[in-house]
Amino acid sequence: ALELLDRYFSYIDSYDVWEEGFDKNQLLASNPAAMRDALQELENLRRQHLGDATYDAFFAEETQANKAYVEARIASQQPALTTQEKTEIASTLEQSLPESMRVAQQQAMTQVNLAEKTRELRDSGASDQAVHAARVEMVGEAAALRLQVMDGENRAWEKKRASYKALFSTIPGTEGLSQEEKVQYIAEVAQKELGLSESELKRMQALDRIDAAEAVH
Repeated sequence: ALELLDRYFSYIDSYDVWEEGFDKNQLLASNPAAMRDALQELENLRRQHLGDATYDAFFAEETQANKAYVEARIASQQPALTTQEKTEIASTLEQSLPESMRVAQQQAMTQVNLAEKTRELRDSGASDQAVHAARVEMVGEAAALRLQVMDGENRAWEKKRASYKALFSTIPGTEGLSQEEKVQYIAEVAQKELGLSESELKRMQALDRIDAAEAVH
C-alpha cells in the first residue's frame, strides 16, 4: 500500500505538469483531435507510474468515457451535419459509455432537473403542496416524501447555522482572545446553548473555514 501511495504521489506530480501544458476546455472545443492525443499521453503517463492493474482499477471507465466524448466531439464538428445526424452522434456517445456511467449520468441529470424545477417553483412563490406534486411527477411518491423530510431538516439546519454565526458577534467575553481561543470558546457555548452535536459542530467549523477562504479570494 505504501509503495502504491508513493507511485501515486509521483503520478500526481507528473499529472500537474501534463495539465499545465494546455487548457483542456479550450482544446476540446477548438481541436478535439489534439485533445485525443493529449488523453493518450495521460493514459501512458498513468500506466507508467501506476502499472496496468492499478490503472485499470482506477481509470479504465473514465478513459473509455473520455475517449467516447472526444470522438463524439470530432464527429459533431464535421461540416453540414443535419439535426438528425447530431442526435445520432449523441445517442452513439451515450451507448458507448460504461453501464455504470450511463446510470450515474441519468441519475445526475434527474437530480439537476429536480433541483432546477424546485428552485423555479420556490422562486415563483409556489406552495409546499405544489412543490411536492411536481416532485411526485418527476421521481415518485416515496422519493418526494424523503425530499419533504430533507426540506424540514435543511430548514432546521439553516436556523442553527444562523444562530451559530450570530454567536461570533453577540457573545461577550471574547475580547483579548486569540482566534484559536475564540473558536474554542464559541464551540463550547454553541454546544451548550444550541445543543449542537459533535458532528454538527465539526460541520459548522468546516463551513467557517470555507467562508473564510472564500472571503480571502
